[in-house]
Amino acid sequence: RGVFWWVDMDCGFVVGSSGVSRSKSGVRACSTRREFVQIASGTLLSGLLTGLPLKSDAKTPEVVKLDSGLEYVDEKIGQGSSPRAGDLVIINYVGYLSNGKVFDNSESPGRKPLAFRFGQNQVIPGWEEGIASMKPGGVRKLVVPPRLAYGDRGVCVEGQGCLIQPGETLSYDIQLLRVAISPI
Repeated sequence: RGVFWWVDMDCGFVVGSSGVSRSKSGVRACSTRREFVQIASGTLLSGLLTGLPLKSDAKTPEVVKLDSGLEYVDEKIGQGSSPRAGDLVIINYVGYLSNGKVFDNSESPGRKPLAFRFGQNQVIPGWEEGIASMKPGGVRKLVVPPRLAYGDRGVCVEGQGCLIQPGETLSYDIQLLRVAISPI
């Protein structure tokens, strides 16, 4: 049996098979979940593995790198059919800036899963490409380069700053809840 290690959202707790402790196991406090994963594993892992349980005898999940620059890791493979153009897709997601900070979360209080028509340019291109091969019930971590997200414009409001800086690489935890065939 291996030992599982993971960290909560704010990186304050180290959780292992022997219980919960506060960074007293010789691991220094970390500023982001990604940094903790890198420190705890002893290697530089992709930010895709942020929040994944690390098992000492487990195989590192395969990072798939597409020609477009999109990268993903499947945490869980779903069952059924992948979405096709026009299908209604329902997902839960958490969006992270390159520094590990959460900028959007469909599971925040008062929020609902996001529903959109697949292949209709209703979401960023990185989501369209990253969700295309998923099946309902699947969970995937995406790393989306700027050109497949918000590019050089970012998400900014004049006089109020930017939620997403221009040129920002984003990562997402995506859970594909449902694919409904379009009635049209």
